Amino acid sequence: MLDGIEGIKLVFGEINRTKKESLWFISSKMAGGEVWNTMKSQVNAEHSEKIPSRNLVPISRYDVLKRFETRNFKVKSMPKGVEFESEMIIFGDNVVNMIFSEHGVVSMIINSPPMAQTLRTIFKVIWSSS
Repeated sequence: MLDGIEGIKLVFGEINRTKKESLWFISSKMAGGEVWNTMKSQVNAEHSEKIPSRNLVPISRYDVLKRFETRNFKVKSMPKGVEFESEMIIFGDNVVNMIFSEHGVVSMIINSPPMAQTLRTIFKVIWSSS
C-alpha cells in the first residue's frame, strides 16, 4: 500500500516507465488540490511521452475530463448510473486501485497478469458499448 500523494507519484512513475497503454476506471469522487494537480501533470506526461490512455468516466465528471482529450488521451462516459468509489488503472500486468477519502488517498499496485487481463477485457467491453 502506498499512502498519499507520494504513492500516486510512484504509480504514475511506473506507468511512464513501462510506456504501456493505461486503462482508467475514473472515480466519481473529485480529487482536489495537489492530487488534482498531480493527475493533470500525469496527463501531460503521457501526452509528451505518447503513452496511450483510455478513460471511462462517470457522467458527473465527463465534461471536466473531456477538455483534456488528445490523440493519446481518450475519454468516454460510462453508462448512466454507473459510478465507482475508487479509481482503477490497468497497465501492463498491473492493476492499481486508488481509494480517496476525507483522510487522504491510498494506492495499491497488484502485479497479476490474470487480474490485469480480466479487468482489461471488462474495460474493453464497456468502452466499446459507450
